[in-house]
Amino acid sequence: MRTTEPVTAKGIRTTAEQLVLILADGEVPTLWEECSPRLAAASPEQRPAAERSPGGYGIHWAAIDEDLPVGETMQVPPRSVVTLITADQR
Repeated sequence: MRTTEPVTAKGIRTTAEQLVLILADGEVPTLWEECSPRLAAASPEQRPAAERSPGGYGIHWAAIDEDLPVGETMQVPPRSVVTLITADQR
């Protein structure tokens, strides 16, 4: 039987345009508009105030009362082409 490991983030970083999930095997950028309506409407000062959960399963923004599970954030259908950027591609 095949099992899958849950997706967890080793870290996160933010830019003006996107949230970047740092995974064990690369990075996944996601536009703010694709994350959630609250993050799309958040101010540039609120977006970087993200906190990764201790296990890496979720991300929390206290100022806007928003929580995102890492696995679901990666499965958002992108409007633009989003690819996994692996460590050897940087």
